[in-house]
Amino acid sequence: MKLEPELIREILQFAEDIPAGEYRDMPIIGDRDWMTGACHARIMHDEGYLNGSIIEDHNGRPACCRLTDLSWKGHQLLSLSKKDDAWNVAKEHFKKKAIVMTIDLLFEYLEAYVRSKIQTP
Repeated sequence: MKLEPELIREILQFAEDIPAGEYRDMPIIGDRDWMTGACHARIMHDEGYLNGSIIEDHNGRPACCRLTDLSWKGHQLLSLSKKDDAWNVAKEHFKKKAIVMTIDLLFEYLEAYVRSKIQTP
């Protein structure tokens, strides 16, 4: 499965909107199939960006994806990605360099980009 940056951002936005104390099952997002979204959510959950429960079937695929909220790390990534200029610069950077993008690497790049914008000369 190819990692889709826009889907990562959309899942973060979905999880941010879950009311406190509630949960939401992973929906179909955009024109993607449910399994693609659930696999992305599982990776994000495993890496500490989402809170909730991911239940796998006997083949190791997500069978149920119940999200409760964003972790602190997830809130930070979403906050960094909300500025379209930073988000677009990061996506283009990875595309141009043909570098394998991971969620953590995307987070670090966005964080460095934002820091470079706020440092005084």
